[in-house]
Amino acid sequence: MQENNFWQDPNFDYRFLQNRYETYCWTLKSTEPATAGNYSVFAQMPRAGVVEEFWESHGTACSSTGTLQLEKLTSGVALDSGTAVLSTALALNTTANIPRRGTLSTTLSARQFARGDRFALKDANTLTATANLTVMLLVKYKNA
Repeated sequence: MQENNFWQDPNFDYRFLQNRYETYCWTLKSTEPATAGNYSVFAQMPRAGVVEEFWESHGTACSSTGTLQLEKLTSGVALDSGTAVLSTALALNTTANIPRRGTLSTTLSARQFARGDRFALKDANTLTATANLTVMLLVKYKNA
């Protein structure tokens, strides 16, 4: 089966992405968020731009000290070795079913991304009991 890597296609018309906002959503269902190995890359950028917002919500709070960080992975960078996009990781032991907006890093280069960069969820500490985690990443693509 051939992959559809449209961002690498030299004939792809990127003009429709100019000054456009786009959201990327990802959900870890049921008890998947309680397992560290389930946190991974969830978006690859077709064009350069900047992160505008990041939101998180979980259906069951972590019973320990688990946290969640949005990380940017440039070409060749492995999972858990990227750049932190949030100024502070989000605690997963907060009240369930309340959407929370992450505070973005004040360092512009941490929020900017290039074509082909990836975004991943990075967990830390113990994730016991965390369930039904959903994230939303809002980006704005740059002009050509």
